[in-house]
Amino acid sequence: MRHFSVDTQRSIETVDAYTVTPFFLTSDDADSTLLSYAKDGLIIYDEPVRIQEALKKFLKEDATHRKQHCEWSELQRSVEAKIEVAFTFMQQRSIGLAGFYPIGIQGKTMTSFERQIPLLMDEIKQWQKLGNQVVLVINNLQRREGIEKALHGDGIPYKLCESWDFEPNTVHVMQGLLTDGFELPHSHLVVVVEGNIYGQQKRKLRNKPKKGQEINYFTDLSVELFHRSVSWRLRCSQHAWYR
Repeated sequence: MRHFSVDTQRSIETVDAYTVTPFFLTSDDADSTLLSYAKDGLIIYDEPVRIQEALKKFLKEDATHRKQHCEWSELQRSVEAKIEVAFTFMQQRSIGLAGFYPIGIQGKTMTSFERQIPLLMDEIKQWQKLGNQVVLVINNLQRREGIEKALHGDGIPYKLCESWDFEPNTVHVMQGLLTDGFELPHSHLVVVVEGNIYGQQKRKLRNKPKKGQEINYFTDLSVELFHRSVSWRLRCSQHAWYR
């Protein structure tokens, strides 16, 4: 995906992801939305119930939003994709999507090894005995080389790959970024990420804001409260659709 100039029609920059609100493409064609382009594509809904709640909140916040943005039912009528997938953490009776068939997937969160590489090697051997495919996702080159050395030292077969196939006796080492690892027992798949092995990076503490100037008059207090109220409303309207 790329940003482009409307005047020159030339690309400006490349982006990996972009968030857009469900607006109508034109005022004359109210049945068309951005999802109308995904005829041969795949549409994935991440927590559709939360998406609907965020959309309702977005439309209620400002009456002008309804002029250019559609409701959930209108958005669904514009979908022409052949394949749609919805992910929900909890099984729900209704997710606001018609014609969907639920599939339950049992998963487990991944253990944190806290740099205990020998313990990780023992767990990998145990997973392989149970017939699991083990995938290690490590982005840092130096850490990845260290894991490869540990696998070689313990006699565990492994290979570097960009995509994985089911090879229970071979650990697949991949470069990439994932928030957390997981285990799917019924699918015999175990994914361990860099954060599970070396620990999650601690967030930097923000500097404490400096104390403001003392308020001497009531008018100063009124202006300050008005400014904070406007700033809060602006932040809410900007983040109403983001998840």
